[in-house]
Amino acid sequence: MLFIGLVLGFDFYFFGSVMTGAASMKFLFQAIIFALILIWFFVFLYIWPILSRFENTTKNTIINALLMSIRYLGSTISMLICDVVVVIAWYILLFNIPWLSAFLLLMGFALIAWINSTMFEHIFEKYMPKEDHSHDGEVKPILEDINMDGSLKEGASGETEKAITELKKSSDDE
Repeated sequence: MLFIGLVLGFDFYFFGSVMTGAASMKFLFQAIIFALILIWFFVFLYIWPILSRFENTTKNTIINALLMSIRYLGSTISMLICDVVVVIAWYILLFNIPWLSAFLLLMGFALIAWINSTMFEHIFEKYMPKEDHSHDGEVKPILEDINMDGSLKEGASGETEKAITELKKSSDDE
């Protein structure tokens, strides 16, 4: 990803500064490279959160990053604007209020990460499997899954079966 970004940046510089010739051709090449750089930013913005959340091949991760960034274009542009605003604010403060730029350097990237993560949570919740939290933190008596004759009831939890097996094993050892 970094190499591709460097190549696109060099191309944009080359077509803007170094290339001589017809102005319309120069403008056309710069417009094409700018569009490719924008797409690269879209993919770069999404690829790392997708990589951290989902198991996928490299090719599919890049494709999914591109498709999600286009599908949620409003959120993508909002994230890019927030990122650019924080970086520009840091750059301006660097020369005008140096002591505040150090604070923004430390806190600005955390702010970018926090803003982006809240937007990614909203986007990714549609793609994440629903987890059953109905029994989280619930303490259930072990006898609730046992019939009067000592057999397990139908639908007994795996935890109960494991606990009963361990109890029988420990009583056999004694």
